[in-house]
Amino acid sequence: MMTISLEYKPDNGIVYGKTFIPWGTTRKKVRETLQSEYEISDQEFAGTVSRRDIYNQLKGQPVFLFLIYDSNDQFSELEIRSGIELNIFDKTINFEMQFWDAVDTLDKVSSMQKIIDEGEALFIDLKLSLCSGASMSGDQEDNQLSYIYCAQDISHLLD
Repeated sequence: MMTISLEYKPDNGIVYGKTFIPWGTTRKKVRETLQSEYEISDQEFAGTVSRRDIYNQLKGQPVFLFLIYDSNDQFSELEIRSGIELNIFDKTINFEMQFWDAVDTLDKVSSMQKIIDEGEALFIDLKLSLCSGASMSGDQEDNQLSYIYCAQDISHLLD
């Protein structure tokens, strides 16, 4: 099985295949670029609107990722749950890795790591956070990397 690769460019966006998808790209344009089936999952809770498309496959390969859009339907956040390897500054993290191995890998390209909780790390300068299976599912034995979050703006995580 082939793993889908995305390149993450902090402050700029992502590269899928050879196509750059900058933060702020319209939802329609992102969908055209990805050329895969998606499920629209727009929700409102506590006065906050969440606008996202959920992808379960890209190029016929199983993935689980959310592309999240702001109130103007512009690409602003990315949540990856499985099936993707993420390249950032020539370093690669993937869901085969243990959480702490992924943290160590990103430490090589980040000077601003903050451990939020056991199994949760935020790389402020990369605008990226990682979570272990234990922090996502509550299974304390699950030390696999299980969640990657990248965003145009992470100020909500710094409060």
